[in-house]
Amino acid sequence: MLEININSWRSVLKRSLTFDFEAINDPHLTIGKFLIRCVIFFLIALSVLAFFIFIGTLSYIFTENLSCEDSIHMACMIMAGNGPIVELTNPTAKVFSSIYAVFSSVLILVIAGITFIPIGHRIHHRVHYQRKSPNPTDRN
Repeated sequence: MLEININSWRSVLKRSLTFDFEAINDPHLTIGKFLIRCVIFFLIALSVLAFFIFIGTLSYIFTENLSCEDSIHMACMIMAGNGPIVELTNPTAKVFSSIYAVFSSVLILVIAGITFIPIGHRIHHRVHYQRKSPNPTDRN
């Protein structure tokens, strides 16, 4: 069972939100703290996704006068790369939909990058980890 006290959780949260990861000579995070960091970055990525779906939803409500449900559906389908569901009649909505589709494809890559930052850092840290007191028989 993973046991994490509240102070270690706060320190991981603070370091994660400021992108202050452990240095190359610092020891690895425990698996519990690492999982907390992964969850924090997943929640950051999820909030970025939710924000831009919200922007898309508002834009479809105001440009095409769609219902809230249809606007959310359109924003999510374009964000997922499936294309528009409702036929757009307003030229402003068509231009927005085009820009939103291109932006969404780039945003998905950014969200994937945010999600995998802790994993990439852990791999990088494990590969480049140096002991504080190196073995005197090793040659550099």
